[in-house]
Amino acid sequence: MNLNLAIGELQRSLDQHAHNAPLHDLMGDEAQAHLCRKVANQCRKAMFVLQKVERAINECTIEKH
Repeated sequence: MNLNLAIGELQRSLDQHAHNAPLHDLMGDEAQAHLCRKVANQCRKAMFVLQKVERAINECTIEKH
């Protein structure tokens, strides 16, 4: 199973939200900045899980050959 597309989309979202958080801070929108940081953190966690799953799948595939 190739999870690269999902991991790539999570990375894109993480980058966007991490970039936007300080901009919202500058505009005085603390709630939106907090939400952006929260979403970025959730993307980071989801990427970590998917990368572990992908490694486990790849290891199983290698062992079968």
